[in-house]
Amino acid sequence: MIIKNAERVGIFGKSGSGKSTRAKQMLHSEQRLVIFDTMGEYGEEGVYQVHSLAQLKQYLAENWRQFKVAYVPPYATRVEALHKLSVMLRGLQQPYINNVPGAQKMTLMVEELNGCFPVSGLTANLMGFADLCGRGRHFGIGLIGISQRFAAVHNDFRANMSESYFFGQDNSADIRTIQGMVGQEVIDKMMSFQPHEFFKRRAGNVEYGKNELW
Repeated sequence: MIIKNAERVGIFGKSGSGKSTRAKQMLHSEQRLVIFDTMGEYGEEGVYQVHSLAQLKQYLAENWRQFKVAYVPPYATRVEALHKLSVMLRGLQQPYINNVPGAQKMTLMVEELNGCFPVSGLTANLMGFADLCGRGRHFGIGLIGISQRFAAVHNDFRANMSESYFFGQDNSADIRTIQGMVGQEVIDKMMSFQPHEFFKRRAGNVEYGKNELW
């Protein structure tokens, strides 16, 4: 029997705060990773880049045991693209869902999460990613969501995070929303963060940290 579990990690911070550095450091520990790369910024060594779901599906079929691939969607239709990608990955994980021996987990990393999974305006036919947020552990799909804005990300992701990283913030709505989770003392410290400083929240506990830079 496969033990079904998958992490759901959020990374939030203003431009230049260090959140993208954190995300890119995380990808090195992943063996089976799909990146929803809205700005095409992950075309680095070790990450193969595709521009359509058909190309992605073919690449995964050829490299199913281990892969790091970035899907660059059409920016104007990124909300629909994330929905379709989520549905496709769920289908590909059917062996995991069915407890087939040897079936493996994968991770989906989503950049600009507030733009492709926004807090409002999503219709019922575009909720494939919401399904992963709520039931991704059953599908063996871990999630990493990256966004400048916290309050602008749909609550189906925010409410299901197992771990979250908060870098420096400058939006009052985001600060108020985070304050409701961690209290004023943590917010006061966060407001003086330098680039690459963050606090991590997991199981209600908060600890401070800083990106390792080489």
